[in-house]
Amino acid sequence: RVVKNKSVVEHIKPHLAQVFHEYFRLINDIPNEEVVETLEILIAHVKDEVGPFAVEIAKRMTGLFLNIINNSNPEDDESAFTALQCLRVLNTLLHVLAPLKDNSEVFAKLCLLYQPVIERCMRGEDAHEFLEDVLDLIGALVSFCSQMTPFLWSLIPRIIGAYKSFALDHVQNVVVCLGKYIAYAPKGLSERVNLIKEMLGMAAWTFYPSYPQGQGPANSMVSEIDFLVAGQYAGKMISMMLIHLGPKIVPLLPDISKLLIKKLSSTIKLHEELQRSNDEDAKYNVAKTGGLKVIILESIAAAMYVNPALFLQKCSQMGCL
Repeated sequence: RVVKNKSVVEHIKPHLAQVFHEYFRLINDIPNEEVVETLEILIAHVKDEVGPFAVEIAKRMTGLFLNIINNSNPEDDESAFTALQCLRVLNTLLHVLAPLKDNSEVFAKLCLLYQPVIERCMRGEDAHEFLEDVLDLIGALVSFCSQMTPFLWSLIPRIIGAYKSFALDHVQNVVVCLGKYIAYAPKGLSERVNLIKEMLGMAAWTFYPSYPQGQGPANSMVSEIDFLVAGQYAGKMISMMLIHLGPKIVPLLPDISKLLIKKLSSTIKLHEELQRSNDEDAKYNVAKTGGLKVIILESIAAAMYVNPALFLQKCSQMGCL
């Protein structure tokens, strides 16, 4: 309550060095969720003056997060909530620093400090619960860093791998994160055709999911219906790639066009089957197939805009004209 009071904050600002010092001492003594959350609130309220303290805050939060996740009992919910709050402090820090001038050097240091946290969360099964916040963190780094690093580029295949293996429920967060690469680093992405293909491969897998032997949903067939919502996000990602990468994606346009046309055809067929069904879930799924059709048509419109002749040529080859 105190740090939310504007008049109190104004009195605190001239003494921020001492305030942060005391906060760090308190976090060392009592590393719990409420203390870390209050630090996040303080950062948000003194955002214009937080620059000189950003690196030290990041060091403390990354150190606390790694200590908790590496040494705490996996069943300890309080520690898990504290670790989660550390990630949110790190994310808030990026957002308050973004509008400040001459922040490129600070962002470069933060990217290095955040790297072990991201690495730990991407590789450890015990860290899956933090994936949503880690994806937000990666997206913020991509959005605000003045220069993309090899580490940030290396995360794209790992994000897609996580999505396919255990993070299907996080498809919205995955696509939002990958969308940051597409929107904020289109030049660098267009020079990395292998990464573009990885993203398109993710979309294709979402449209037509398949799992290796022994993986995927236990004792069940993978159904296209189960992936209708994920398919909508995959379609949105293809649209973003077509819009932001434009001419750079033309060499891949025939494959993209084929993928979209096939998905539109199968979705229309599924939509009609569901309309005829008396199943209780049919109406709900009809709405989802309808939404997917709209998104695929939007992607097709984007493909036609990029290169109408090439798109129509592919349509002709597939017998659509």
